[in-house]
Amino acid sequence: MRVDCPPVCQPMLANPAIPLWITEGQKKADALASLEGTLATLGEDTLAALDALLPPNWSRANPVDVIGDAFTPYDPVPFGLSPSDFTDFAISQFQKRMDRLDRSRGASLDEINRVTLAVIELGDA
Repeated sequence: MRVDCPPVCQPMLANPAIPLWITEGQKKADALASLEGTLATLGEDTLAALDALLPPNWSRANPVDVIGDAFTPYDPVPFGLSPSDFTDFAISQFQKRMDRLDRSRGASLDEINRVTLAVIELGDA
């Protein structure tokens, strides 16, 4: 079995005190399948923990697809969009915010506030 994990994070996998977060499940699962890999089976303890955190309609399957499960009650998905439209938008918004954080390192609080207000005014927050 192969695990898709950034090299910088691999040493942390051996530490049970560090929580393991499952992200971008479907994209990672597709990449793994293309390499003829298989996904780990979720154990009963993991399923119980996820049951406590996720909505009752989640698939209880690996990969954990929280976005896809969010749209299960809707047929069709609202506004003629697909779940990937929502995830792509969320990822692009996250990346924009991370880029802004990187650019703000070392800036004064006044400068950060000025840039933030300008972004909000442009409607690109």
